[in-house]
Parts: sequence; structure tokens; C-alpha cells
Amino acid sequence: HRMRIIFEYISLLSVVLISITHGLKVLEFSTSLEDNSRVTIIKDAPTPKEFTLCMDFYSRLDTLRRLLKSEDSSDIDIQIELEGYVIYVKVAGIWYIAVPVSPARVETVTWGTICISYNSITQAVTVAFRNSIIFAEEQFYANRTLSGTFLKSLTLGEKTKSLHFAGDITRVNIWSKVLDDETLKKITNCGSSKYEELPDILNWDNVEVTLEGDIFEKDVDEYPCSSGSHAVHDVLMPYSANSMFEALKSCKVLGGNLNFPLEKKDVSSFVEKVKSNVDDSECGQYVWSKYYKNSYADNNWTVYESDTTFKYPPFEYAGWIDFALGQPNGLHLQPCAAISIEENPPLVYDVACYDKGYCFMCRFTEITHFPLRGLCEKLEEIVDEQFIVDIETIDRNTKQGVEFTGNVKTKIILDKKSNRWTAVSLKDESVIMTLDTRKELPLGRFKWNIPPNICGDDKSQRMLFLNACEDKFACFDGQCVSISKRCDGSNDCSDASDEHNCKILHWENKAAYSKEIPPPPSKEEGADYKTHVIISATVLNILDLKELEGIWHPKFILKMEWLDPRLLMKDLKDDMQLNVLTIEERNDPWIPIVVFNNHKDRKRLSLDEKSSLVVRKEGNGSGNSLKDIDAAEIFLASENPFVYDRSYSIDLECDFDLHTYPFDTQECLIELGVPFALKNKVDIKADKIFYNGSVDLQQFKVQSSLVVTEDGIAYFVVIFKRKFAYHLISVYIPSLSLLVISLSTMHISVDHFEANIMVHLTAMLVMYTLFQAISISLPKTAYIKFMDAWLLFGLVLPFVSFVLSILEELVHEDEVEITNWAMSANSHKVGSKTPLFVAGEDDKLKPKTKKISKQKIVQFFGRILLPSITATFVLGYVVAATYLYSHPTLKYD
Repeated sequence: HRMRIIFEYISLLSVVLISITHGLKVLEFSTSLEDNSRVTIIKDAPTPKEFTLCMDFYSRLDTLRRLLKSEDSSDIDIQIELEGYVIYVKVAGIWYIAVPVSPARVETVTWGTICISYNSITQAVTVAFRNSIIFAEEQFYANRTLSGTFLKSLTLGEKTKSLHFAGDITRVNIWSKVLDDETLKKITNCGSSKYEELPDILNWDNVEVTLEGDIFEKDVDEYPCSSGSHAVHDVLMPYSANSMFEALKSCKVLGGNLNFPLEKKDVSSFVEKVKSNVDDSECGQYVWSKYYKNSYADNNWTVYESDTTFKYPPFEYAGWIDFALGQPNGLHLQPCAAISIEENPPLVYDVACYDKGYCFMCRFTEITHFPLRGLCEKLEEIVDEQFIVDIETIDRNTKQGVEFTGNVKTKIILDKKSNRWTAVSLKDESVIMTLDTRKELPLGRFKWNIPPNICGDDKSQRMLFLNACEDKFACFDGQCVSISKRCDGSNDCSDASDEHNCKILHWENKAAYSKEIPPPPSKEEGADYKTHVIISATVLNILDLKELEGIWHPKFILKMEWLDPRLLMKDLKDDMQLNVLTIEERNDPWIPIVVFNNHKDRKRLSLDEKSSLVVRKEGNGSGNSLKDIDAAEIFLASENPFVYDRSYSIDLECDFDLHTYPFDTQECLIELGVPFALKNKVDIKADKIFYNGSVDLQQFKVQSSLVVTEDGIAYFVVIFKRKFAYHLISVYIPSLSLLVISLSTMHISVDHFEANIMVHLTAMLVMYTLFQAISISLPKTAYIKFMDAWLLFGLVLPFVSFVLSILEELVHEDEVEITNWAMSANSHKVGSKTPLFVAGEDDKLKPKTKKISKQKIVQFFGRILLPSITATFVLGYVVAATYLYSHPTLKYD
């Protein structure tokens, strides 16, 4: 027993040593659909009562594919549905459906590990994939068993008409026990290259396999999943490049970089790779290098990436590859360099950068996806939208050339006879479409010959765009730039194609859109089912205030915002000024019909050359459909509002309230509404108002501004407070002076009657003149203005003074008797010093009569009572004016 244990340990140790020495065995299945390739593992082990099977795989195609099946397919069968959203697993005669979790599908060109465990006693089945248990069930079925030939042989990646696996498979292992869930998660977690417990039924490190068909066996130095989804490949391209720049571009558009040995240790492998494949290539003995005499680097030799991106070697010339004798000698005429592989050791020659058909080698570090843009629906049924370049096939067989393999249906190859790129079916290699012109690569925007009228447009050609820019914008020449640089006003593509066709609106079905009908409202709970239009105003200046006509003339900018969920937008930028709708687009979307209610003709907001229509980016975008020939970032118009703005300078009606004139405060409006027919569809709201003009106007001072929305009408209110200093100087002070003068004449002797009368008449005339002048300058109103009270008083006071002066003249010699009761019968004369009341002998009151001049009575009214009334009026007027000025009555406050 001890010897057997020692022997098992020695066997395991030998397996580990072999795997360390020879690396990990990986089986590669070609993408051809017509062969019957398969791998068979002959084990012929007894059927266990329980087991766990795990395998690593890497799919190149998204077809319905089989990973593994037993000799009796009812024992175990593992298949992946088309597009990879479901994994079908058959165990002991019963199919199970397992759904990947994260990500939610089996992705192509990405390594993954799947494990299936089964207990024949409890009939419990568990499926694990990508660090998750995606299926677990324990249900007993009678008469359910594994066959005796379960492990006699296993078939990997069988290819039939309906099932086809293309990709890599490795590490197929079977344990004679059910591994727990945590162990299954650990094994299926990409990066776990070691097992805690080595498999005892089938160990991939020492298994023998039989290969049939187009299958390659290769050894890798490390576990592929932990090293990434793709190994590094240096590939000598099967065609030549006419310049170093063309070589750089060709590698880049294929998803790689121009390879050039930058260290001495890389020289031998570089030269060996070129020599082993150069006979199958179309190029000669020279290979383009990245050495370049760069004018941006003071004409020193640099390692070139672009005109402004380069690095100096750590020495004057390449120390690991010497220049040939007498080189470099081309000065500025030969700023590029090529390596001659015919010499040993290889030497560098300076050469002209153009018109040289030299070899070049590309380095690929990851799989690059090539979307084919511009397909119509019918073409999508027979042509793939996504392709990859099978770099490993090119690396093994340079003569075969570059092939672009689709996920399911097609591949694009170079037809050697016609020298045209051709899309052929993966099933039977029948020709589907061909490139219209001869090109080294099919990458870029080109016309393809397609089946006539397949797109329903009576055409046999269609512009298609194959590029390597899966998540970026593809320039017309195939180069990639960030999608955020599309239509940003700067030429980022060498051909400036990133600034072509810069439109904001993205139409999927323009014929179904009506710009006459308002967009549907939000269906959110609580919404009032109206399209909301938000309006803001910026008042730049007040050009005129015409009180007589009831008009004010503001200059202002209106900004209007709304959403239209029916539309899509593309390539929006954070800078709103880059999201301007073109002249051709401005009349395409629905524009709110908004009118100035307080304009005499109810003028509408207009969309003309003075207005701008932009979009403000608020939501996040996503990639567009591959049916569109150009990549774009698509935004929902339900998240990104249209913004309209225009400057206006128009006469608007203003209801001037002159009750408190000239201590009045006025409210003038910009009143906006929608036509009656749209009131149930469109709701406008006043959002903000900004006043940027001068605060001090000729007669008014701008006090404040505000917005009000009532009954679907937006009011933008500007509040003016009248400056009364002019009226104080020109009306109140002069008129008050006249009143004082008029009152003062009452103290002048009646002997100057004529002069007094002239003063009163003059005061009346002046006050009437003021009254008329002010009345003419103001609208005629049925109510009395606050100043009218002053002027009326100013008219009445001189008139009363005039009347009193006449009365005084008429009665200045008349007397009036006044009877009083006195204590004695002594007479009391006017002017006498005798007391008016004198005690008599019998102490009884006796009536006494005196005479008073009528002139004195008139003077009492003119000199005492009238000034007192005037003072009271003036004081009350001042108090009222102060209160009204500081506490105005406003409709909008």
C-alpha cells in the first residue's frame, strides 16, 4: 500500500515536471465550417458514481457549438447556444439549461472555464461558469444511470453541419468526486492556474488525444486565461508596404503595432521570424524599421510613433543593429531606415520613406474586433456584423494571407484570382459580395458589389465600412479616434473625416415623425400629460417707455427649452455651442408655437437667421447601430433638451397705473402664451429673468424683476419706480412757492388791492398751465392722479385767496355788531380799555353790544384759517406721497 502511494506521488510529480518542461497543451480548432474536425480522448476508465468535469475553452465563432460529448452522448453533452446566452448541458440522459450570470453570455475570443458535477445517487447536478454557480438541481428520476461507456472516449469540439466549434480548448480534467461550490467557483475563476487537488480520472497534463481534421496542437508557456485573452504574436505580413508610414498604418488598422527590435535580445528572434516566412510573403530582403531622422528632434535618429511622438535611443545609433558600412549617407533625402536580413549580422540602411516595397512585421497583443458598418437588414441575414483577424493562422501560414472571420456566417478573404476582397460563406465558401476596387486591405469606406436589389433599393452596390474601431470613430481611411472628438471643430483624422456630416439629429424613421404635432408628454406618475416648455428671459436694456401710448420697448433675449422623446441625437458635447443644429436640420424638429400676448399683432417667436437652436447635453450616450455607416454616440432627446434663444427688440403693451403719479411704481410685462388650440397639449412655464441693462432710466429706476406663471401664461415682469426729483423741482417747489406767495398777499394792505389781485390771478394761471402741461404728457384717465390733487389744490387756493381779497376790498369800511353779556350797563366801546364784563350792584348779567369790522373777519379766513388748511394739506400730501412711494400696490410681487 505504501509503495502504491509512493508510485502515485512519483507519477504526479512526473506529470508536473513534464508540464513545466513542455508547457500547457492547447488545441486549436479552425474556423472552417466544412471539415469534420474533432479531438478524441481515449480513456476507457470505469464509470464513477460521481464526478466533476472541468474544461477551459476559447470560442472564435458565435455559432451553436459543442464543447464536449461522451461516446454515448446521453451520458454527457455540453453545447453553447447561438450568441452564447444559454449553455445546454446533458447529464445521464436529461438536458439542463444554464444561463451565464456575469457577463450574461459566453463571449467570443475570451477564455472561460466551465465545470459540471454529478452525483448518481442523489442525481444532483451543478454547473459553474466564470466564478459563479449558474445551475444547481437535485431531483431524482427512476431508472436513470450513466452508461458503462461514459469514459471510454470523449470527443472535443466536434464539427457537424449544425454544430461547429472554432477556437481553443485546454485543461479537460475529471475528478471522481463532487467538488464543493467554493472549489468550483475557484476553478472557474479566470486566473486560477493551479488545483488544490489534482484530477484522478482524467488529467490533461498526461492525456493522449487523437486529432482529426484541421486541428493544431500547441504549447503555451503559461495558462492562457491568466495571461489574458490572447497571446502575443509577431507576424510578418504577407504583403509589402510602400513606406514606413504605410507599414505603421497597416499594423494599426489591423489592431497591432509595427514591430521593431528595441533591445539586443530581440534581434535574433525578429530576424528568424522574418527569414522563416519571407518566402511566403510578397516582399524582399529589407524590413521596415521604426528608425526615423525626425525634424522635430533636431534631425536626430529616433524611434518613431508619430511626428510629435518619438523617443531617443540611449545612444546615437542602434547599438544592437549596426548601420552598414558608409551608412547613413542619405542626409535629409533618406530619413527612414530598413533592416537587411540577408547579411549576418543584420545591418541597417537609411532609405527614402516612400516608394519602397519592403517587408514589415506587426505585433498583436490582443484580439481586435472589426465591425462591418452599413449593412441593410437583408444583408445582415447572410453577412456577419463583427469580424476578427485570425492572427495565429497567418502566423502559421503566411502565404494564406489575412482573413477576417465573422462570428457566425461569413469570412472576408482575398481572392487570389481576381485580387479582390471577397465575403464568402463559412458553410460552403460561396461568394456573397466582393469589394469593387483592388486594395491591400478591405479596411475603410468602400463600395461592395452585393446581390442585386437585396436591400430593396434596386442597387447592386452598397457603401460599407470595415474598420478596427469597435468603440471609437473610424476615419475614412480606417484609423481610429475617440468618439468624443467627432464633430468637435478640430480635425483629428488625417483626412478630416471626423468633421464630415456633423449633424445633431439621428433619424431611424423620419417619415413617421411630424413636426406639426407636439411631442407626447411624460407618462410618469403625477404628470399633467402636457409637453412642458421652460422659458427664461434676459433683459438687455429698456429702449423706451411711452406712457402716453401705454407701450414699453425692451431689448431682451428669450431662451426656451423643451424635450422631444420621439427623437434621437448624436455626438453631443459638453460645450453646448458645439451642439448647434445645422441649417438643414433647424426646420426638422417640432418647435413650440409661443406668442407675445401683449403685442398688438400677437407676434410669434420666430426661428430665423437671428435665432439659434442647440441641444444641451444632460444624459449619457450609447453606441449606434452597425446599420449606420459611421460610428456615433446616440443620445435620447427625452434626456437632452433643445435650447432656443433669440434676441428681440419690440414694442409691447404696458398697463401704466397712474393713480399715485408721480410717486408711482410700474409693472411692465413680457407676456408669453400658446395658441388656444394648443393649451391642452403644451404648458409653458416662466423659469428665470435676468436684468442686465442700466438701472437708471430717464424717468424711472429699475427696482426688480420677477417671473410668474398663471393659467398657462408666462409673465416676465420688470418693476420700475419713478424718479420724482424732476417733478419736485419743476412742479412741487414752484407751485408751493406760488401758493406761499398767494397766501402772503393776504397780509398786504387792501390799499394795494390791484397788485394783490394780479398775484392771485397769476398764481392761478401758472397752476393751470402746469396742470395742462402735465395732463397732456400723461394718458387721459377717468380717475384722479395723485398729482392732480396737488394741482387742483393749487388752483383752488389762489382762487379762494382771490375771492377773499375782493371781499376784503368790499367790506373794509363796514362794521358788524356783536352782542355780549356784561356785569354792568356800562357801555364798552371798541378800543376801550374798560373790561367787557363789569360787576353791577345787583351782580346780574346785562347784554352789551360791540361793533367789529367785516374786514377783520375776512382777514381771519385769509391770514389764519387758509394758511392752516394749506399747511395741513401739504403735510398730509407729503406723508401720503412718502407712504405710497415706499409701499406701492403691485399686481405681481
